[in-house]
Amino acid sequence: YGASRRVNDSSNLDGGKESDHWADYRGGFRLDANPSKETRFTLLGELFTTPAGEDIEFQDLTPPYLVEGRMDQKHRGGSLLAKVHHTFAEDVEAELQVYMDRTAHSFEFTKQGVDSIAADVLDTYDVDFQISLSPLPSHHVLLGLGYRYVKATYHNAPALAVNVESKHRTLLSGFFQDE
Repeated sequence: YGASRRVNDSSNLDGGKESDHWADYRGGFRLDANPSKETRFTLLGELFTTPAGEDIEFQDLTPPYLVEGRMDQKHRGGSLLAKVHHTFAEDVEAELQVYMDRTAHSFEFTKQGVDSIAADVLDTYDVDFQISLSPLPSHHVLLGLGYRYVKATYHNAPALAVNVESKHRTLLSGFFQDE
């Protein structure tokens, strides 16, 4: 699939243009396959970019204390998901899902002819596994394990700063359910 949207500059009260346009462009796909009677496979993916820009006023420590400038933004990224479901027996099924996502933002500031760029990138990796089985006629057991890793990276600029250069988060999860 593909989709796009563009919003032109808005008008101010004087009838002039505000230079605050933006756009959104997206594309993706989905693929489903059944390589056998027992196995189903799904693959999904998406890419996007969203450019925007506007004229802004920066605060400054020297007179006149407000300086006109420009901020251009780019938001872009993508994701990929793969899922496999397999039936081993009438009462035993398993599913594995892997997900990856990257989102990046960049902000380019132009103030008095000087450019500075701030950026951040967020990467997410996720793996989930579930198995369901019926070991006894009166029990249906569902087991699951999950792992998620998230990394955020920052690039500071004089006009926009974050106190850390990067952060990492790891999450392990599991569950057991008996019906």
